[in-house]
Amino acid sequence: MRFINEPLAYSLDKCPISVLVSCVSAALRLGSLGHRQAQALLLSPRPRLSALVNMVWERELEELGAFAPLADIRAMQHTYLPVRLFSS
Repeated sequence: MRFINEPLAYSLDKCPISVLVSCVSAALRLGSLGHRQAQALLLSPRPRLSALVNMVWERELEELGAFAPLADIRAMQHTYLPVRLFSS
């Protein structure tokens, strides 16, 4: 999510934290984490996010990619499960 007149590098800082927030939120709803554990998980990587974004920003497009076949397969199977984790 990029706002008007906002530098691209600043917008990229938001992407990794939004992924982490969604994962931690799911763990909270499942009861796997408590609120304090969730807050600790959300605060711990923040100092390293800028360095991570800078590292990615310096890569060539051909070097970037993701490989998580098990996560993709599970996401596809979720649609057909008789019982879902969340009712929303």
